[in-house]
Amino acid sequence: MATSNPDSSFLTLTRHETYYISGGDLFILVDHIQFKVHRYFFERESKFFSTKLATPLSAGSPLQGSGDSNAIILENVTADQFATFLWVFYNPKYSLYEAPVEDWEVILALANRWSFDEVKSLAIRELEKKEMPDVQRIKLYHENNVDRNFLIPGYAALCEREEPLSLSEGMDLGMETTLMIARGREEARSSRLASGARSPQTPTIHGADLHEVIRELFQIASPGTDSEAHATTNGKSTEETPKPATGHPSGPPATTNTHNPGDSTQNPHDKKGKTGDTNGATIDKGDEKTGDSNAGDSSRPDTPTIKPGKQNKTNNKPGKRGS
Repeated sequence: MATSNPDSSFLTLTRHETYYISGGDLFILVDHIQFKVHRYFFERESKFFSTKLATPLSAGSPLQGSGDSNAIILENVTADQFATFLWVFYNPKYSLYEAPVEDWEVILALANRWSFDEVKSLAIRELEKKEMPDVQRIKLYHENNVDRNFLIPGYAALCEREEPLSLSEGMDLGMETTLMIARGREEARSSRLASGARSPQTPTIHGADLHEVIRELFQIASPGTDSEAHATTNGKSTEETPKPATGHPSGPPATTNTHNPGDSTQNPHDKKGKTGDTNGATIDKGDEKTGDSNAGDSSRPDTPTIKPGKQNKTNNKPGKRGS
């Protein structure tokens, strides 16, 4: 790029050799490099850009990015990094996304910053296929709010290896993670006895068992459950497995002796002359003198209303009013 003025802030604008596309309708400026791409990808994929592109800078002015004169200016990113990010949409090899780790690190960071959720998922999938130092991967995932379930293998590897964390590794991971890794290393080198205590003489745990220790230590919930909210988004949270909407998923509820006053099986002849005791059992005052064997039947409805001035009848004989 040639300078047009001794002042470095005045530079000649240059079109990007690959991503100033003739059919593009979105103008973006990065480090005095002009990009012209398709608005569709940015409106569809990005929460950040979909909002920005729908809002003019002032009332009555054209939408942002609709021309070179009002191009969207992106900061804290280089033209090369932005071109690497655009490659995801304009990859000539379609579904073959072969790129080095460094490129996927850039793509992940920009996708996270601009809320390209699908691009972020793609970058994570591709990074999971790559060989990376454990500390480098953990630091990258921390910085870009990656689901903490992806961190468990890295945490486990640091807990399992013979060498403790170096000073530089501790600086990269931060104090909290470093302390938790130190605790995890102690846990990995001991097993819980029947009493619940741990003994340093027991063998080191590995594999799935160690992953469970890490999950418990870092309080990382299993994938596919409600998150603290998936945490992280800066990390994972405490989650619970979703429960069925019905209270009896495996069959009808068990029958109990609780009686519903509106039960359709109620005997219509039992609606009179009943009073309820404190335990919900009913006593027929009109049957006390006749020795009716059904007087204490608990299947009768609870405490029906007795209309004043009425007498119960049993076997067509006048009943006695309750004293």
